[in-house]
Amino acid sequence: FPVTIFFVLAVLLNRGEIKPTLSWLFPKSVRVNFISYLVDFLFVAASVWAAVVFLWGDIQFGLFGRYLYNMPDALVLFLTIFLADMVGYFRHRLEHTRLLWPSHVLHHSDADMTWMAIYRFHPINRLTTSVIDSGALFVVGFPAWAIAINYLVRHYYGAFIHANLPWTYGWLGKVFVSPAMHRWHH
Repeated sequence: FPVTIFFVLAVLLNRGEIKPTLSWLFPKSVRVNFISYLVDFLFVAASVWAAVVFLWGDIQFGLFGRYLYNMPDALVLFLTIFLADMVGYFRHRLEHTRLLWPSHVLHHSDADMTWMAIYRFHPINRLTTSVIDSGALFVVGFPAWAIAINYLVRHYYGAFIHANLPWTYGWLGKVFVSPAMHRWHH
């Protein structure tokens, strides 16, 4: 679904020209992203979700689950996304240290920064990301529905900030990562 949305928007931005749009959206380096995504989907994602399902019964409500279940759903979702973003920030800082850089470097090796760069992950990098991010949310005790929505929001926002767009957010760029800032990071 996001592929279709990005493609339609790109065709519109390129005045209906499909061939240059395909070249822009799918440069030659995208092949590595597709292979990485396939390996991630078949091996890492399946293993992580099996572990989550298995552990969900053992974790029960986490450290603060009983308090979270009494809060309004909108507040729980906001707190989930906020904490997940904070955990993700510090986890990403850890990925740039000697400990995790050897597996994270693949993500930064994309010569053509496109929305597909979000799929360029080494299996070890995807595993550490999943364990750290999911583990923190489950230990705190966020409900599964909030964690699932959080992953959707952060995934699609991640695809957006990896897109080859020159957009910044002005003063909001001090709070939110823009595509231009994230391209600079890569």
